[in-house]
Amino acid sequence: MQRAINDIRSVKKAPGVEKIFLPGEREYLAKMVNLAEGIPIGTALAAERSSVATYDGVPLKMQH
Repeated sequence: MQRAINDIRSVKKAPGVEKIFLPGEREYLAKMVNLAEGIPIGTALAAERSSVATYDGVPLKMQH
């Protein structure tokens, strides 16, 4: 398996491409970041969550 991975990654990259990813690798790396740092959400969704939490009297813990 490692040989196949090495063969895939040794293919000449297109201009501007820094790394060749294997299937599922980007998703795995994103999951690791999300587990460590939390899941990023947009400003509009954050505002909506805050509004609903305030309305319902629920404390909302969010990182900035």
